Amino acid sequence: MYWQETVEPSKVATIDVGRFGSTVVEIQITPVTTSIGPATGTLTPSTDTAPNYISLRQATAPTAGRILRVNWNGITTTTMDRNSSFTDRLDGSFKAIPALDGSSCISLESAAYPGTYLTAPTATTLAVSHTPIPNRATWCPTTVATPATAQQLRLAADQTKTLAVNATGAVSLASTTTTGTAWFVDTALAHP
Repeated sequence: MYWQETVEPSKVATIDVGRFGSTVVEIQITPVTTSIGPATGTLTPSTDTAPNYISLRQATAPTAGRILRVNWNGITTTTMDRNSSFTDRLDGSFKAIPALDGSSCISLESAAYPGTYLTAPTATTLAVSHTPIPNRATWCPTTVATPATAQQLRLAADQTKTLAVNATGAVSLASTTTTGTAWFVDTALAHP
């Protein structure tokens, strides 16, 4: 079960569930806002002692600000921020890990569903999978000229293809010259 409690600055709140006490699973001490502006995270691969959870925010119009997330149908983008429910924010968070194909790139593991990876099963589609083909679940970050601090995530199996979003928010693979292929890497909206 999840509870979400908003506490005014400098105030304290107690959460008592069935008189058994509770476990705090998340504390946020920064202002609860929408992430706007330049990237706030990195795609440094996680280590055992330093996990790196990130969220990917679309950087270009008309879908700027939409967050890449896992849903019941695979992968999509949606408008989401730190005011969204914990489970939604967890669906919009990924762990950057060493590349499944052994290269110097990265793979993205769902924060909500550990052991599930962002993958490209075909030349144009994206999905999440427990058993991906390693080079189709490996992404090579590439800096783009504009907007500043944005990156493309190119598929290791075919670096002419990159993670993209269309005008309706649907996610796919597209040519590196297509609109909607620039992403801001932010610190994760939620940590498991």
